[in-house]
Amino acid sequence: MITECLDSVDSTVNSTEIAFSYHAINNSSLLQYANTQLPHQGILKYDELEQYCYLKIHDDFICKLFHFLDQDNINMPNYFNAKNRVGAHISVIYPNEVEISKLADNNKLTEVDQCFNFTTTDLIKVNTFEKAFIALVVSSPSLQQLRIKYGLKTKLNYRGLLVPFHITIATS
Repeated sequence: MITECLDSVDSTVNSTEIAFSYHAINNSSLLQYANTQLPHQGILKYDELEQYCYLKIHDDFICKLFHFLDQDNINMPNYFNAKNRVGAHISVIYPNEVEISKLADNNKLTEVDQCFNFTTTDLIKVNTFEKAFIALVVSSPSLQQLRIKYGLKTKLNYRGLLVPFHITIATS
């Protein structure tokens, strides 16, 4: 089943923003584990060099949940190597969004190191940019309000795709 994001009918979407399609994955044991065994909060971080804002969450969102996936040719995302040590996270503001946000005017992100809560809602698979991503969709009204405060839409703009908050568990 392919479902389109609601942004595809949003009249405010411009030509550089594209709603995406995804496949819902039915994996009740993964969702149950995620919802009952893992902490649903994280600490907001900002990498000034990369101009990237994310919510640092418990690494078990990848390390434990990856093993619930029963699919061939998938890998854990490379968030744990020497170059990229971010670990499990939820992207909040992508580097390409910083230049269009209120952060571009040398405003500081005052919420760094604050705790934000979230809930996991769905497991999806997205095929785009010649890659496949398996991710948990995340809901967080407080992260949405943070994006609005800095002049951004509630959905992230990932290379022109409007995407919900998510935790990438696997890639292929």
